[in-house]
Amino acid sequence: MQERFEIAVARELPAVRRYAATLAHDRADADDLAQDTLERALMRPQQYREGTHLRAWLYSILRSRFFNQRRDAVTRSTALARRYPVLGSSTVDANQEAHAELREISSAMQRLSDDHLAVLQLTVLDGCSYEETARRLSMPVGTVRSRLARARQQLQADQPHQWH
Repeated sequence: MQERFEIAVARELPAVRRYAATLAHDRADADDLAQDTLERALMRPQQYREGTHLRAWLYSILRSRFFNQRRDAVTRSTALARRYPVLGSSTVDANQEAHAELREISSAMQRLSDDHLAVLQLTVLDGCSYEETARRLSMPVGTVRSRLARARQQLQADQPHQWH
C-alpha cells in the first residue's frame, strides 16, 4: 500500500513542479517548493483520504507551503526593517509591481473554495479538458464548467483591474 502511494506521488512530480513554478516564478524556489511538498506528502500518507484526487491534495499542500513561506518572509523582512531602518530605505526593485500583482492574484486564488480552486488548477494550470477534469474530480462536466465560471468571476471581482 505504502509503495503504491509513493509511486503515485512520484508520478505527480511534473505537475507539482509546473504549479510550483507558476507560484514561485523562480526555478530554484520552485524546485525547493516542489521537493518540500512531496516530502510532506510522503511523510504524512495517513492525511491523504482514499478517493480524493491525489494531484489536488498535493496542490493543496504546495499552495499552503507557498503562502506560509511568503508570509514568513514578509514577517522577517518587516522585523529587520524595524530593527535596522536603513535596510528599508534602499531603492525600489524594478519587479516590485510584478511581485505585488502576483501577491494579489495568489491572495485572490487563496480565497477560492477548494472545489473552485481544484477545477481552476486542473483546467487552467494543467491544461486538462473539461472532460478530464470531470473524470479526475468525479463530477459532471456541467459542474466543472459552472465551478470554473464562478472561480473566474470571483477572481475578476477580487482583481478587476487585472482581469479585464
